Amino acid sequence: MLAAWWFAVIGQPLSPLPLLEMPDQPTAVAVEAARMSALPTCLSLVCGDVEWSDRQFEHFRTADKPALRPLPGKAVYRTRLSAPSSARDWVDSYARDWRVGTRYGVEAVRLPNTQVKVVFGTGYRLQPWVDDGVGITGPVARASLDLRQRLGEHTRLSQQTYLETGRNNNTFVRNAISFDVEIRPQVTLRSGVETRHVASGGDGRTETEGSVKLQYAF
Repeated sequence: MLAAWWFAVIGQPLSPLPLLEMPDQPTAVAVEAARMSALPTCLSLVCGDVEWSDRQFEHFRTADKPALRPLPGKAVYRTRLSAPSSARDWVDSYARDWRVGTRYGVEAVRLPNTQVKVVFGTGYRLQPWVDDGVGITGPVARASLDLRQRLGEHTRLSQQTYLETGRNNNTFVRNAISFDVEIRPQVTLRSGVETRHVASGGDGRTETEGSVKLQYAF
């Protein structure tokens, strides 16, 4: 009588669950594995401030607990999607032997084939002429433009422009344009034109220099 009552109570919940063929595992583990295999996949989106990712629930963990392990006989699937992101603008301060100051920069265009970066700043020049600057000491204002454009699979156009102004209408401008062509994976033909303009008071002069180089990467 006791045996009949036991099977009447316990047999119903277990009867719809097919037992897995795992001779080395206890019956309770096999039953639980069958329950878990019938559950839908658990996915979650987690934002870590640098990426979005979806992972199976087995890989989630806490500081004091290890990652959950799959039950015997359960397959493990791993998927991961990410989209890195970062701020487009920044503010920083700097100090050099020739100039100190602060600057603000912004990535105006950030595309796979085109990048444009603009920087503005103010500072105090300690040494004249150094690091693309005016020929006097004192407070200065600076700006720069950095353009990088990929033209096709093997060519790239770059332009860098620096501007600094100081007291007594002193101005320094440097503009450099380069055109790179990848001839082979380690060989690049680089041609460029660089212009420098210096103005002091009402007088100024401009110098232009061109170059063609064959660059080999070891």
